[in-house]
Amino acid sequence: MTPIPTLDGLAPGRKARIRAVADQGAVSLRLMEMGLLPGAEVSVIRLAPFGDPLEVAVTGCRLVMRRMEAGLISIQDLP
Repeated sequence: MTPIPTLDGLAPGRKARIRAVADQGAVSLRLMEMGLLPGAEVSVIRLAPFGDPLEVAVTGCRLVMRRMEAGLISIQDLP
C-alpha cells in the first residue's frame, strides 16, 4: 500500500490540491481557518535552510508552517 502524499513532501515550486486535513484537534482547526481546506490549490514557495519551517501559498496568501503541521495535510499532485 502506497502512503498518501502530504504537504510536507511537496517540492518547492510544485502545485497540489488539498484532499483532507487530518483531525488533530485545535491544530487542524487552525490550519483550516487559515484557508487550508479540501479542494484548495496549494504550492510550496520555499523551505528554511534546515527544511523547517516551510512557506506555502494558498488562496492568494502566503503562510509559514512547521513541517509537522504540513504533514497533517494530504494532497493530490497537480500536473
